Amino acid sequence: MADVLKERKIPIAYSLKLQKKPERKKDADASPARLQDEEERLWKEALNGPRKLLDQGVTLAFSSQGLEHPADALDAVALLVEHGLTRDEALAALTTTPAALFGLEA
Repeated sequence: MADVLKERKIPIAYSLKLQKKPERKKDADASPARLQDEEERLWKEALNGPRKLLDQGVTLAFSSQGLEHPADALDAVALLVEHGLTRDEALAALTTTPAALFGLEA
């Protein structure tokens, strides 16, 4: 859908309320290995989402809606930087991009 978002100039508000990394369990109560693999794949996909959207030219702003603590936003951004965003891209998604979307560039 990134091509459609770019073409129609639809910005994305990417939630910083990220899932915790799935734990690998091997006890009797654990999900089957293939299900645990899928949970980890989906977690990684969510972390790589901002990088992929920006690579496709989609405008990206971060949203802190739903976070329990404001500090969680910075932890989430740091994790996204570990998964491919540059610091400048992350900073822009936190500051200048949302400001521009609301007409508050100054």
